[in-house]
Amino acid sequence: MLSKKTFQYIFKLYSFLSSRKKVQLKLVFLVFIISSFFELVSLGAVVPFLGVIINPEIIYAHPIINDIANYFGIKTADRLIFPITLIFAFLTLFSGILRIFVLRFNTTFAFSAGHEISCSIYQNILSQPYEYHLLKSSSNLISTIINRSDQAIFWVMLPALNVISYSIIFIFLLFGLFLIDFYISLIATSLITASYLIFIFFSK
Repeated sequence: MLSKKTFQYIFKLYSFLSSRKKVQLKLVFLVFIISSFFELVSLGAVVPFLGVIINPEIIYAHPIINDIANYFGIKTADRLIFPITLIFAFLTLFSGILRIFVLRFNTTFAFSAGHEISCSIYQNILSQPYEYHLLKSSSNLISTIINRSDQAIFWVMLPALNVISYSIIFIFLLFGLFLIDFYISLIATSLITASYLIFIFFSK
């Protein structure tokens, strides 16, 4: 959970980013959305996959599936199990690889942005008048920049990117649940929201 102070740090750090980094940040959000979509597809394919394993005749009777099966020379419902298993395995594997890529992308971006911000701060310090440097210790200044940079990366950027990533995945999955069963999803969402609000209330 991100506090109000953390959000203030996020907006402040965002103002320090270069135009190039801001474009990369938009790319990060695009990757989040693509990853969330495949999470929805892979999880949404579980129930149909189990249905095919248990009773392949159900999906074989579907006109579109039947036409595709006939095109590839599949004449019986049992022969659908293997290709559908491969498709399900591919979706699951691709979703997992994409999730790992998102984590790596988050980390790479956070460290790259932290490095850019620390260099910007150092440039600002170097541009200070000579009298300023006489009153300050260069080793302390460098140590402070490194510590602040690490704090920005590990305490602000990475947590913020992870929260945004998981929030987008949650929204996509919630959207999928509402498509499947609106009322049950509404009840489940209400219970989760109520539990979260109760947790926030008692954790203060």
